[in-house]
Amino acid sequence: MALLTGEPRNATVIAQKAGKCLALEKAAFDRVVGPLKRLVEMTEQRSMLTNISVLKNLSELERMNAVRRFKLATFKKGAVSFVLLYVLM
Repeated sequence: MALLTGEPRNATVIAQKAGKCLALEKAAFDRVVGPLKRLVEMTEQRSMLTNISVLKNLSELERMNAVRRFKLATFKKGAVSFVLLYVLM
């Protein structure tokens, strides 16, 4: 997952005996698997929407449509941010 999200990896593999493995450079990985990155982001954002009380009752289709329209913003710890959410009835 770290290759997809850019987060630090959280595992190390240590070989117990001599062997071979397939290796793929990061640039090649991005070309081959790159389209999955957006899917991972959308899945994460969809999950975030289920934690917002006014959006909990959205259908799966409505939730995915909302994910496509929301812009993910990252804030540093202690930053003051304002989020404006319009819900049209």
